[in-house]
Amino acid sequence: MKKKENGQILVILAIAMVAILSITALAIDGSMVYNDRRTDQSTADSAALAGAGAAAQILKDHHPTDFVCGGGAAKPLANQATLAALQAAYDSALADDVTLTLQDTSAENYVHITCNPGLTGKKFLDVEVVVTSTVETTFARVISRDTLTTKVKSIARVYPKQPFANGNALVSLSNSCGSNVGGIEFAGSSDVDVTDAGIFSNSCIKAQSSATSVIVIGGNIQYVSTCTGCDSADMEPDATQASEPLPKDILNADDIPNCPSDEDLYEDANYSSGVLEPGNYFGLSIPANKTVTLKPGLYCLKGDLKNGSKSVFKAERVTFSILEGDVTINQNDAGQAWLTAPDCETKDATCDVPPAVRGLLMYLDPAKPHKVTLNGGSTNLFEGTIYGPNTTFKINGGSATDTFKAQIIGSYIYVSGSSMLQMNLNGAEMYWDDSSIDLIE
Repeated sequence: MKKKENGQILVILAIAMVAILSITALAIDGSMVYNDRRTDQSTADSAALAGAGAAAQILKDHHPTDFVCGGGAAKPLANQATLAALQAAYDSALADDVTLTLQDTSAENYVHITCNPGLTGKKFLDVEVVVTSTVETTFARVISRDTLTTKVKSIARVYPKQPFANGNALVSLSNSCGSNVGGIEFAGSSDVDVTDAGIFSNSCIKAQSSATSVIVIGGNIQYVSTCTGCDSADMEPDATQASEPLPKDILNADDIPNCPSDEDLYEDANYSSGVLEPGNYFGLSIPANKTVTLKPGLYCLKGDLKNGSKSVFKAERVTFSILEGDVTINQNDAGQAWLTAPDCETKDATCDVPPAVRGLLMYLDPAKPHKVTLNGGSTNLFEGTIYGPNTTFKINGGSATDTFKAQIIGSYIYVSGSSMLQMNLNGAEMYWDDSSIDLIE
């Protein structure tokens, strides 16, 4: 005889109802938590970006060397940017009914500023905002969860204007190592002193002799692949292996000089007056024994740039854009080569040297190979950034003077032996990386 099964559906339905109600309760409480978390994240993001924007406004027009973490009375720029960021983040969050505690990371809601001095890379300020909410539950009370807590964080990073290529004076951007191919090579008994800058190679560094001396003050000596002979040479500080190379295309696209490709727009230089106007030339070859002055501005060249014996060559506040050809600047008895980059923001209507580029002394078109030979000496000066990703450089030092107040950025850099090369970038006019803001978390 079969047992009666009447009423079993009620048991199944009761169990199902419990499950359904549990899922419904989880969905309701979960949606409340999610909604609060999403609102808090929006508040944190807005506050962090507001703080970063306020800091960027403080930093945007200052020279890179003005930004020093801690600052103090002598250089308060980082402190001013920090205070502006704290206030802006606080005001932004308050508009969303959230009160942030300033610089106290133990608080539930806070804004905290971190300054990175850029000892091995870019300088920056991080604006960190944390927002915490407690949500009263509806159904989770059944399991003794009267409240649920959600915590979100947002970090906006502010990069002030800062030296190009991480402020290094000698930079090889080639990932390959070899003579006239890539890397930085110090020949024989070369004596190199670099102040307020560093040395960086995307591939190798070579010191040919134990007599080679490379002293860097206020910077580092870094390589990506190998450092041949560095242990036996006199290097201070010790060369270290970098974790990653610099990108090859590091010049802002908007700052690439705008030179025409049509050869009909170029002309031969006429040196009869001793003065040249900015424009487009089939190269510049300064005649021997002649004094030639270049007026401030942009010079587009489809040909070589060189100076003759005993010539006086003055080009202050200029940018050379070399589409084709090589560069040879000699040191001659009774001669001089005095080349400096523009010292004002040429995108600004008040600057009198457009369309030259602030801090950029030479731009060598990376689409073609170039050779550059620069000779130092007491009467020569190179100030500004010299940028040629597909360019090989030969650097000849001179007397104990700061001839090279310049960044030299190429594929292969060779520093000749038996020479003294002094590079002092303290206060020099260089190309700057533009300030920027990133929401990194």
